[in-house]
Amino acid sequence: MGSSKLTPSPSPAKGDAKKSRAKHACRECNIRRVRCDVTEKQPCSNCLAAGASCEILPSRRGRDSMQDASNLRNNAPQDSEDSQGQEVEESSPSPVPGTRFYGESSFLTLVPSDEEEISSRSYASRGNNANSHKQRFTFPLPATPQSTSQTTEGRTDLSPGTMRYLRNEGALTLPDLQSCLPALEAYFNWFHPSWPLLDRAQIARRLANATSFSSVDISRMLLQAMLFIGATYCDAATIRAMGFEDRYQAKTTFYTRTRMLFHADWEKDETVLIQSLFLMSFWRGAPTDVRDVRYWLGIAITLAESYGFHRSSRSMSKDSHTARMRRRIWWTVYVRERQAAASLGLPSRIRDEDCDIEPLSPSDWETDNSGPDSPFGSCLPEHVTYAIKMVEIAKLLGKIIDVHFVPGNASLSVTSSNTLRDLNISLEAWRESLPEHIKYSPEEGSDSVWTCLLHLAYNHLKILIHRNSFLRLESTTPGSQIVLKAACRISRIAEDMCTQGILRYGQMHLITSIFSALCIHTITIRRGTGLTRRLAEHRAETCLLCLKEVQKYWRINNNTLDLFLHHGHLSRRRESALKPPR
Repeated sequence: MGSSKLTPSPSPAKGDAKKSRAKHACRECNIRRVRCDVTEKQPCSNCLAAGASCEILPSRRGRDSMQDASNLRNNAPQDSEDSQGQEVEESSPSPVPGTRFYGESSFLTLVPSDEEEISSRSYASRGNNANSHKQRFTFPLPATPQSTSQTTEGRTDLSPGTMRYLRNEGALTLPDLQSCLPALEAYFNWFHPSWPLLDRAQIARRLANATSFSSVDISRMLLQAMLFIGATYCDAATIRAMGFEDRYQAKTTFYTRTRMLFHADWEKDETVLIQSLFLMSFWRGAPTDVRDVRYWLGIAITLAESYGFHRSSRSMSKDSHTARMRRRIWWTVYVRERQAAASLGLPSRIRDEDCDIEPLSPSDWETDNSGPDSPFGSCLPEHVTYAIKMVEIAKLLGKIIDVHFVPGNASLSVTSSNTLRDLNISLEAWRESLPEHIKYSPEEGSDSVWTCLLHLAYNHLKILIHRNSFLRLESTTPGSQIVLKAACRISRIAEDMCTQGILRYGQMHLITSIFSALCIHTITIRRGTGLTRRLAEHRAETCLLCLKEVQKYWRINNNTLDLFLHHGHLSRRRESALKPPR
């Protein structure tokens, strides 16, 4: 991996030639299983380089625990073995393995401990004096054989039968590394900017100079999930190079392998598990498949909340890098959950009033560059703008869901009317806050997929806010006209994206936006006459063509869309048959 290893200091009594294991390690080095020089200085070199809190673990070698607590410098923590030579700056942004989050309602928040005092002192030393006495919300769980049996190849405590099953089914199989690199490159070029839940620089460092996946310190489950997404965006030649006949076979294979590893309880790293589950939520199986987007997202949300990802970093006492990654992961899940709820007409699973995590800021992308020689690219200003603005519009989307989809809400009431007016004002303010280079020009179009996606989301929310006015046959009302204009803009943006060849790089909410516009155009066809109807037919046809193009990359299992495609074809045949002969 090209990372230098720290050389352990020789024993003061005698120079032992065997130095493969460090005698003492701080918490962070022990988690990452790298060598630690905390016995020589504190903070250790690894924690000092990463800006992390260097906490010494209690002794597990039979020494008196009270004596160890009073003399931290002479503690003997757990052994740490450097199996991969990874420096701590590449550490996973997860909370301490074996910890759990407890909210304000738990009595555990009132229980002091030595760990609490150590954490408070470390946190205060980083300049957060105002929060040094805050109640802790995460507590370590007792170590078990299961919690310490994770290796770079996965779980070592699984039964022989389970391991045999996983190997026979190919769950542990990966294509040749070199053939997969274009798929991973496509992942970071087209998926990662929208959903920045991975540490791009960390992945790039761990893949640098690697000759095979067996020498890469990346979770096997996460790699399968990343390749599942990468197979959506890479070209056909890469699909064949990885050994698959077509894109659907590749995506199905990678998804199935990831799912089997999840059900085998393969992955124990909390953050990696959330990341993998999130990626699995982009699977589109049969319409009757219960393991759909909401299934995988539901598990990811449950785990994220169990580990306190929705809470302020001030409460969680995390170092700056970990806090940045936790924010990116949480808001990524948040945006996806809001979009899924709106597209399916179902209630949101995340309540804003339960969350006090800080909003995203440009500083959260400070380390999201993989270097000039890496094929995985770097973070661009428009990537940051897109992610931050999508969080803002997702919050508005959640309020719209509450207005339209919560049972018992009276959409015709004065309160709801005022709410819709306020939502419309907020949405317009959101659009005005966009940087000039992000604002979409219908005359010139845009060659940026991120600009197009932002404005597709904006116009989709316009339709959702005013759709009841349109559906009540009030074609002359301002709300109805807003819906028509928004649907026309969506058709135009989709057409521009298709013309420029960037439609395939759009995200899942692109499908929802285009489908909503298709529904509006179809209703207009039924209602309109003359030129109005012909224009609506043309726009509906554009939406259908774009959705058919997207189906090549994202399988759309939508029975309603199938009806549109089927009856649209019959309608064209019928019109052709009715035309008089020349």
